[in-house]
Amino acid sequence: MNAIKVMPDQEKYTMVSDFTRSIDKFALPFFRDQAGEAVEEALIKAWQGGTIAIPDSATDQEKYEIAYENFIWKASKVYELLREELGEESIDQYVQIEIDYLIRENDSLAVKMLSMIKKISPRLAFNLVANQLTYQMQWITPYTIAEKSERKLVLDVAHCKVLDYPNSEDICLIGCQRATTGWVAEQFEVNLDFDRQGQRCTCTATALN
Repeated sequence: MNAIKVMPDQEKYTMVSDFTRSIDKFALPFFRDQAGEAVEEALIKAWQGGTIAIPDSATDQEKYEIAYENFIWKASKVYELLREELGEESIDQYVQIEIDYLIRENDSLAVKMLSMIKKISPRLAFNLVANQLTYQMQWITPYTIAEKSERKLVLDVAHCKVLDYPNSEDICLIGCQRATTGWVAEQFEVNLDFDRQGQRCTCTATALN
């Protein structure tokens, strides 16, 4: 079994907080443009109604758990309002908006260097992406590495944390399996495939080229 470099709770808290705040940057303009300011305000009010304050005195683990619950609440309200106000057909467009945002936010020098490395050594490039994925995805849910090779990475999620919360199905099916998959494919040329059985899931990453 391959070992995973463990992400500290403080970093998990930072990452979930950063992503939760980033939802404002792509969700609010989308609703404003597609449905008007009243719907945008309704979303903000719904978010505020379920957001839990994080005490300064809380431990890093407690802060992470509260921030995670806030993330689930915020994301679930987006999908709920998408269906209510814009219909199922709006989801494809929203997914692409999120993918585009993730690509812009991660368009760093390191990513540009990765493209150069890929031209010289595709194996090394995939290994770098695989290592990054196995570290950064820890804020979403616990998992183990079931398999790792030069062009394939298999993560075993025994019990997905996302699905411990009510109204989280869309976060799995749309957020993880569509937006995250689209982003990783477009920016890193890596395919993510999810095989879910209840709360257990196998995520397989393979090099596209």
